[in-house]
Amino acid sequence: PDSVVVNDPKMENWNISAGFRKSCGHECYRFSPHSLNTHRYNPFDYIRRDELYRLGDTKKVASIWFQPDNPKNKGFFSQAGNIFSSIIMYLMETPSLPCTPPEVYKIVAKGDGLAEWTQEVINMRKESGNPLSEETELELQRIITSSANKSGFPIVLGILDERLAMFGEKTVAYATSASDFDFRELRKKKMSIYF
Repeated sequence: PDSVVVNDPKMENWNISAGFRKSCGHECYRFSPHSLNTHRYNPFDYIRRDELYRLGDTKKVASIWFQPDNPKNKGFFSQAGNIFSSIIMYLMETPSLPCTPPEVYKIVAKGDGLAEWTQEVINMRKESGNPLSEETELELQRIITSSANKSGFPIVLGILDERLAMFGEKTVAYATSASDFDFRELRKKKMSIYF
């Protein structure tokens, strides 16, 4: 059989067919984020680290994750996506921290202190002799600018929290902490991935 990606919320297909597929030479992976018995998948591993592409890639991810529920709220969701992108950019330039959804959630969870944290990070990096890139610093400045809107910023933080809160759960945080499989390999080798 050829490679396959299976939408399998009850894991019935995994139980029935994974053993057969493995006997046919497939690498079999099960992504079940509400269990510690899972293979891991970090969607941020697909963001190119090359400075030429990384901002565009993070913006694409943000546009998928922060689709407005109502056209009237588009501006708030756009701001939430910009903050999300800027934090990913920061994490890509900070090797001591993992570039994962749970790490983004930890930073966003600072809530009203997010703007203050942002300014501290920018200043500390400059003082350490390891400043953030101009591109990343400009993106992070969006957090400080957004926070000046005392009525709109809490709405933006609420959107961020709503979209990222699941990554605060320990099982989901573990499941998205790294990648055990790579979707780009599906056409190169026999793989079966169950979600």
